[in-house]
Amino acid sequence: MHRILGFSLLCLTVILPVGCGRDETPTSPATSTAPLANQFLDPDLAAGEIVLASGWEFASDVPLPSRLALLLEKCFGGFIQDFQREVITGDIVHYSIVLAVGPGEFDVIGLHRVVRERRPHVPIKAQNSLFLVHGMGKDFVGNFLPGRKSPLLPDDIGFAVFMAQNDIDVWGIDSSYTLVPPGLEDFGFAAGWGMDKSINDIAAGIAVARTVRLFTGNGWRKMTLFGYSQGAIMGYAFLNRETQMPRGLRSVGSFIPVDWGLAFDDPDAQADECDYLTGYVDFWNDGVYGFDDDPDGFLAAVGYLAQTEPDDLSPFYEGFTNLEVFLFFTAVPSTLTPMHWWAGIYDSDGWPLDFAYTTRLMATEFWLHWAPMHPPVHLWVDFHSINCEESIWETNLAAIDLPVLSLEAAGGGGLAMAGTLDRLCSAEVTRHVVQLLGPDDAWRDFGHIDLFTAEDAAMLAWQPTLDWITNLRGGDASDLPAVDVVLSSEALDELRSLHPQVPSTGQYFNAPAPAARPVAATPASDEPSLPGRNVRLRQLPERR
Repeated sequence: MHRILGFSLLCLTVILPVGCGRDETPTSPATSTAPLANQFLDPDLAAGEIVLASGWEFASDVPLPSRLALLLEKCFGGFIQDFQREVITGDIVHYSIVLAVGPGEFDVIGLHRVVRERRPHVPIKAQNSLFLVHGMGKDFVGNFLPGRKSPLLPDDIGFAVFMAQNDIDVWGIDSSYTLVPPGLEDFGFAAGWGMDKSINDIAAGIAVARTVRLFTGNGWRKMTLFGYSQGAIMGYAFLNRETQMPRGLRSVGSFIPVDWGLAFDDPDAQADECDYLTGYVDFWNDGVYGFDDDPDGFLAAVGYLAQTEPDDLSPFYEGFTNLEVFLFFTAVPSTLTPMHWWAGIYDSDGWPLDFAYTTRLMATEFWLHWAPMHPPVHLWVDFHSINCEESIWETNLAAIDLPVLSLEAAGGGGLAMAGTLDRLCSAEVTRHVVQLLGPDDAWRDFGHIDLFTAEDAAMLAWQPTLDWITNLRGGDASDLPAVDVVLSSEALDELRSLHPQVPSTGQYFNAPAPAARPVAATPASDEPSLPGRNVRLRQLPERR
């Protein structure tokens, strides 16, 4: 099924001397945002809970805070809402934890760890750690462990597995909206789920991850923050605010934005993007704070039919096969930029035939496993505010002085938004662009999602990322947090004797899969002539 056109390989890694694209003085936002912390979750207690639930050992040479004794109290309610440990392959293990980050029913985040173990429940000591932030509409597993999301794919595929197999301690987050169940009618709880919440949740996840690493003997090194697609926007916003903190209190030591920036460089593409801002603001003002991502099953049906009946005529678009419709959704670029999700193979007339670097099975399975809830309206408003206005989440970009690796696909979004990198005046920026065709063929080159699903993604994108991480200079192993009152040896011995097993509640993990995927039975509509249909199908991706 996998077909590759004959061309030379051009994988580019460039270290850029970055200068500001405009006069940008690091200042505090005129309108203050929420503090860079979660006022509900205690990182020490949450980390202690996770260590106990996972059966890990507290390091004997690390002073632990005395308040961990609260974990021994019967009245301690705990932050863990669900827990699961699963062996992915060999000695690579995936831990999934759902943590409460607020008092509401849906105020939870997912925290994940993928790590090599020396023996069951004994992770290796790893100097390098990653904290992964998924793209819009996906969760951690769907983005970085797709083999665990689909029964049709091997378990051991995915970026997180690759990094763990190379002795990176991989952590990551599920945004709250990805854990909301389907079928809700009232999304009032999501009225305030904007960028500030996302930043605070990332901060909470990183704080807990670093504290677990400290408690278990991995030191107190800052983490590498890795944000894919819209996760890159969250990463920039997070670092924008962390620059205003004392250096010793910062939690991130390097940053990898993946194939996305804060605005399109082309004015026409930017104007088109900004048209969405008004619509989402109107939604929010009308009390529409969220909705199901695919309420009628249309998008799922497009992917499912492309997988199971690719050569049959589409029930939605007359005169096109199911595969052709899916390819127009996913492989055909927008009209203003060459960006596309997956690279396609085209005939001499420019008609898409199949995927170039990602198998059809992988593409359709990735497409089918989205979060039930569409990303919150407030978050979309904030995203488009960053894209289209001088927002409070980008006022200090010039003060970010970390090593930065921009991982990009030639047919993705990174090249179209490269101007964001020019604003990182104090950073040492490296760009790695997966480019397999000439500059005039970006419209059919390596795509936005190919970075995680292509059969050669490990060689083209993941290995260069790993090399960059392992070659980072220095570390913060000695920069330990102060502990005013140390946990007594008696209390520590009692904690070590607990090692409670936290069973999965089934609320978030092990939920039964649907018996059959939905296939909408919408009849084919009357379509215009072939050229007209072509134009219409090229606009289909805008429905998502």
